[in-house]
Amino acid sequence: MLLIALCSSARWGSCAAPAKVLVLVPGGATAPWTLQLGEALRGELLRKHAHAELHLEALQQPPVGTDAPLPHWLTEKYAGTAYDAIIPLFPDQLPIALALRDRLWPLAAVVAPELDPVHAAALAQVPRVTGLLKHDHVAGNLALMFALLPKTRHIAVISAGLDHDPIRRNWRAGLQPWLQRAGLIDLSGLEPEVLVRRVLQLPPDTALYFAAPATTRTSAVMTSYDMVRVLAPVTQAPIFADATTLVGAGAIGGWVSSPTTYARDVASQLNRLLDGVPPERIGFEPHSAPRLQFDWRALQRAGIASAALPAGSEVLFQPPGLWEAYRGVVLITALVLAIQSILIGALLLERRAASPPTLGRTGTVGPNRRGWRTVGGAGARNQPTARRHPQLRRDRRTAARFAPTFAPRIARTDRGHPRRQPACRSRAGPAARLDRQQRRPATAAGAQPTAA
Repeated sequence: MLLIALCSSARWGSCAAPAKVLVLVPGGATAPWTLQLGEALRGELLRKHAHAELHLEALQQPPVGTDAPLPHWLTEKYAGTAYDAIIPLFPDQLPIALALRDRLWPLAAVVAPELDPVHAAALAQVPRVTGLLKHDHVAGNLALMFALLPKTRHIAVISAGLDHDPIRRNWRAGLQPWLQRAGLIDLSGLEPEVLVRRVLQLPPDTALYFAAPATTRTSAVMTSYDMVRVLAPVTQAPIFADATTLVGAGAIGGWVSSPTTYARDVASQLNRLLDGVPPERIGFEPHSAPRLQFDWRALQRAGIASAALPAGSEVLFQPPGLWEAYRGVVLITALVLAIQSILIGALLLERRAASPPTLGRTGTVGPNRRGWRTVGGAGARNQPTARRHPQLRRDRRTAARFAPTFAPRIARTDRGHPRRQPACRSRAGPAARLDRQQRRPATAAGAQPTAA
């Protein structure tokens, strides 16, 4: 009774069992794509449903062309557990997911994230099934290959098989338009040692399309990431790929899909199913569009300039330029130089304001120790200082006008001895001086004039 009372007073759904989701992954669950996809899907699911549980089951891919029955151990393992949704990541795992759902959880929904239009049409009548339509990476990357490398004469393809690739089912249709310009070299389904030897023997002007799944159908198991890291250093052929996890391992890149974006698309349908939206209202929706992503280092090895890439391309691992690498140092240096220039300019202006104005080397305008304003020579009146200071020009004119007239009439002494003054030069000219001499009264030699 106490438990019932607590559940009744709590929020609705707090005592209900958490939602459970079963994800069927391929046997190579340690591949970078699978690991990143699982973490991203878990994060997107928990963001909307904090108490949901995500369980992963690794299944080996069934043989090609066979309808493998539902494993008996799988039904026994999950017989006592109820799931709300099942997600088969590979198309080959979709029959197993449907059989497991029909056997154990008839009300569970199945989310198929790897469908083409043909398979989507076949599943339209199956109840409680939703899905995502994938994009055609093969056709887009082949067109990009010949756009960046127009001299390509051979196309080498590494995949699970041109006719039975579980992920890319349209190899033949995608290659057909380009086989008139280049020959096809099929390297699908080879063991790693044989594949390395065949790659070393590739002819010149060959472009390599790497699209191998996480596991091979042979006894040797090697992830796609590790295989690209082995092939990239030993071949001269540029390697194109359609997964972001291979950009950085040695592949050039191309039209790629991201496990984070892939998980976001799957979680969009899964969250709506867990919220109670009927699967029929969700139906089949397209995946997010792939994006152009390239490795700058692989582009340099292949001789492809970044300017030749299509618009909207994302170039990774490109070393930063001078501004990006030393932005802080450049800004600090520019700031220090600007402050230093301002201080030097301020000091120069202060020194100029404190120094006396000059008119040249021959004289200065200002009172001297004798109480006179001395005027410089003929060149002083043309000095820049006199032109910039109107008061100095007025003082120069005044001194030049009155100094010749009054200076001889003032007796000055130097150390007690009389100083002979120069003869007065009248400004009236020779005619005026002659007129004054004629009007002056004659006196006897040595006679003194009578004082009035």
